[in-house]
This record gives sequence, C-alpha cells and structure tokens, in this order.
Amino acid sequence: MSGSYSILDLSRLIKDANEYMALGKYGKALKKYDIALPVIEARIIDLWRDPTLQEKWKSLLKSLKEDRDNLQEIINSLETFHNVYKDGQIFKNPDKFPTTSVNVNYIPPNQNPQNPPYQVQNQHQNDYHPPQNEQPKNKIERRVSPPKPRPPQQTGKKKPESQPKPKPKKKPYLESLYPDGKGPDSDLIEMLEREVVDTNPHVSFDDIAELEQAKHALQEAVLLPLAIPNFFKGIRRPWRGVLLYGPPGTGKTMLAKALATKGETTFFNVHSSSFASKWRGESEKLVRILFEMARYYAPTTIFIDEVDSLCSKRGGSSEGEGSRRVKAELLVQMEGVSSNTSAGANEKNKDQRQLVTVVGATNRPWDLDEALRRRFEKRIYIPLPNEKGRQQLFYLNTKKIAIAKNVNPGDLVMLTKGYSGADISNVCREAALMPLRRELIANKGKNLEDLVKSEDFRTKIRAPITMSDFQQAIKNITKTSSEKDLQEYDNWTKEFSSV
Repeated sequence: MSGSYSILDLSRLIKDANEYMALGKYGKALKKYDIALPVIEARIIDLWRDPTLQEKWKSLLKSLKEDRDNLQEIINSLETFHNVYKDGQIFKNPDKFPTTSVNVNYIPPNQNPQNPPYQVQNQHQNDYHPPQNEQPKNKIERRVSPPKPRPPQQTGKKKPESQPKPKPKKKPYLESLYPDGKGPDSDLIEMLEREVVDTNPHVSFDDIAELEQAKHALQEAVLLPLAIPNFFKGIRRPWRGVLLYGPPGTGKTMLAKALATKGETTFFNVHSSSFASKWRGESEKLVRILFEMARYYAPTTIFIDEVDSLCSKRGGSSEGEGSRRVKAELLVQMEGVSSNTSAGANEKNKDQRQLVTVVGATNRPWDLDEALRRRFEKRIYIPLPNEKGRQQLFYLNTKKIAIAKNVNPGDLVMLTKGYSGADISNVCREAALMPLRRELIANKGKNLEDLVKSEDFRTKIRAPITMSDFQQAIKNITKTSSEKDLQEYDNWTKEFSSV
C-alpha cells in the first residue's frame, strides 16, 4: 500500500485533514486520516532495516492516531446533540446550519418565560411616548405587531422526543428465561455462559498479517449486514455460515475474533467439549440452547473451532448414536439461523435471527459432512503467508523487543519459506530467548539465585537479537505443513471453495 503513496502524497493527505478540521468538515477530515494511517503503518514495516527512521515514522503515526481519536470523539459528541434549535426551527445536522441571525423573539421549548437567561432589548424602546396629559399634535397611528404567544411554563425538564435514548442493558439470558434463576435448563445455560461467551475478544484486523482477501470476504459477509441491515434483505440476506479452512497456524481463529471485535458482536467460542455430556439427550439440548442464546444476544458470532470433530461425515462405522443426534441438531439450528421465522413471529424476531453468523474453522475440510458444507455458504481458504506476509509477521512478533542492525528481513523471509504464522511466531520466540541461553551457558556453575539478581546479567539477557540468533532459531523450529498437505488443500479449493 505504501508504494502507491509518496511522502508528498502523505503530506497532502495530512494537510487536507488539518484544513478540513479547521473548516469544521469533520467527516472529510476523518476519511483523510483513514487513508493516511494504513499507508504509514505499511511504510513502517518496509523500513525495518533502518530503526532510526522507523522510530520517527512511529512517532508520526502515534501523533496522527491521537488526532484521529480526538476527531472521532468530536464527531460522536456532535451526533448526540443532533437536535439544534435555531431561528425557530429544528436542524438535524449541526454541520449544515444556516447563516441567518438568531431570532430573539423565539423562546426554545422548556424555557421559563418568566426568567429568561438573557435580557432581550425591546425593539420599540426608542420610540417617543408623550405624557398622558399631553396629546401629540400630529398623531400618527403606529401599528405594533402583537407579541408571539409563548409556550406554557413547564415544571419539569424533558428531553426532546427525537433525542436518542441510551440503549438499555440487556438482562442475562438465564434471568430473562427464569426470573428467579432456577429452571429445568438453568445449569446448562450457566455452563454455556461461563465457558463460551465473550462479549469482546479485543483482536484487531491489524494484528493479522496479510490475508486481505479473507478479511474483505468476512467483512462483506458479516460486518456490512450489521452496518446497512435494510439493504441485506430478501435475496441479499446475510450469509448464515462462513467456513475458514487451511493449514494449521494460519490465523483462522484470529480472523474470527477480529470479526467479532470489529462488529462489536457477542462472541461464542465453541469446541467439541462444550457439548460433551454423560446424560442421554443433553448434548443436543446444549446445541439448541446455544443457538437460542445466540439469538437472544444478537448480533452474535458463533465460532466453532475444529468443526470437523463435531460434524464429520455421517454413516461411518465408528459413529455413535449420540454423535449422530448432535450433528442432526447442529444442522437443524444452522438452517434456522437466518431462515424465515414460523407463522405468527414478528418482524423484530425475524431480523434478530438474521444477525447470528456461524463461523467454522478446520484443518481437514474434506472430512466435513456434505450437509454441513452446504450450510457454510462462504468457504474461504486461508493459505500459508507469502513473502510479504512473512515479513509482516516478523515485524508484528518483534516490534516490542530490540533487534540488531545486522538482521536482514529479506534473508529471514527466504529462510522461512513454507512456514505458517504460528511457525514464525515460534521462531521469534526462540530467537528472543537466545541471549538468555548464552548468559546461562557463560555463567554455568554459578548460583542461579545470585545470578538473576545481578544487574549486569539482567542487562545482557535483554541484548538485541542478532541475525545468528534468528538463523539458529530457524534450525530449531521447522515448518509444520508438507507439500502433500498443501496439494490436498489446493484440490479441495478448486472443487468447493466459495469466496
């Protein structure tokens, strides 16, 4: 991204943003910031070889992010005061005020006419009024408009009707179902809320290197229906399920959490043990309760990790009756997430059901049941990172530790061909421990308790990571995906992928 914008272009973007801020055009200024910030972040990654210059760009990025956050606060504050009285009218948008003068005869609603906060000058106070016993010679009849009627005095202060009310906090699902907290399924509900509910995973798309195609597909499938729900109706109804498949360690779970964070949805992190029970019929009941809770807390993202362990192909010799019932219930509930509600259901419940999205992740998509594969209407391949992605991963994993100047990012990228994101994270962790291991070997035989208290020891173990440290770490950490595995993913993608 940084290659398409020069330094001159960046300076123009920042200059335009400042000018729009000065003119009060906050929306246009925010767009300029949103264009400039990703460009600067990409440039910081490209300048990894020059730490001094990189620090200057980081300082600029930090300053611009603070300006952007302040601008966003201003916009949010203006939106809360969107009803503004002026010239006896109501204007919804404060940015489009007319330039006419204020009418002093207008008294806003809820204002006590007996005690005005300001003194209004009488428009006829300079007219000549003769004494009562003296009549003017040439009496001129002066027409004075009658005073405008004032609204009746109100004892209490009321907010304008059109002012948005704060969104009430939703009760827990258990309390809404059983007000006293006790019921037939209370134990199951408490277990699900305790184990799988996460209201905000706090993961950003910026924390994930590369995978731009997958990010765009997820945003189109989940975030856009939340932003413009009136558009996604009928044939444009939201996708009921999204499947993320690919080699292990490529960021499938991170994508699902970033999706829930960006859309501010309730996040259900589900795995096979969430439905495990020794009682007959309880596992499929847990599946039903999970989806009922998801519809109650909508908008909701249900993330099923290793979904192939729950819904492998039916009819196998090792399949038990309980496992088959769980699969059947999961298929029924997924089909009902975004389908039309039953007769008699209102539109509110229908829209609520459409705000539940099931995101599944698997390393073995060919083991999925064909009925479940159909319900995952979006099937997105998450491949191994390419050269640019591996460089971003090295930067993201080492941005908080010191790196020596002899470290060449290009050489590291070439040495880690075929590595996944998790593999590169392990390489960086291994390299970060190399200074500690060298000091332990050099001080072998000394008392460990006295050694760790030494200030010199603590300084040396925080020495910058060198190129040799990375090379040794790459020898210790090997890649996890083979060429045969990658070929199977390519074959399945050609046959079943749906981005």
